[in-house]
Amino acid sequence: MKPLIIGEAPSKNETTPRPIEGRIGRKLAKFSSLTFEEFLETFDRVNLLEVRQDTKEKGFQFNAAEAAVNAMRMINNMFDDGRVVLLLGKRVAHAFGAHADYFQVQHLGTKAHVYVVPHPSGVNHYWNHSDNCEKVRQFFARILHEIK
Repeated sequence: MKPLIIGEAPSKNETTPRPIEGRIGRKLAKFSSLTFEEFLETFDRVNLLEVRQDTKEKGFQFNAAEAAVNAMRMINNMFDDGRVVLLLGKRVAHAFGAHADYFQVQHLGTKAHVYVVPHPSGVNHYWNHSDNCEKVRQFFARILHEIK
């Protein structure tokens, strides 16, 4: 079973047909040491919210109530025993009731192996530090090794 990556919502700057296939998908592919095509083949990808509610300020209005409802639906339908699930960012983690501790396995009442990964947007300063980028590379190397 493919690992599942869950993002926040569609990007306002991209018109990709499926979730996490634009700039963010390419960034994650790079840190996974996969080609973009390999990345798309290796991971299933969905967004927690189907519609983005833009604001005049940087970012968008994250509908936490809708996200929590969708998270429960996903847990019931997509969190199969042993499946690796990556939650992109603290807001997604919060919707699932997960701790925002990056790269630490959680189970959320299921047998799925759930991890929180820093949101890979340009807004998140986590990615500005080379030590953190190395942690992301090591995490993806470990996950890819485990699923083989």
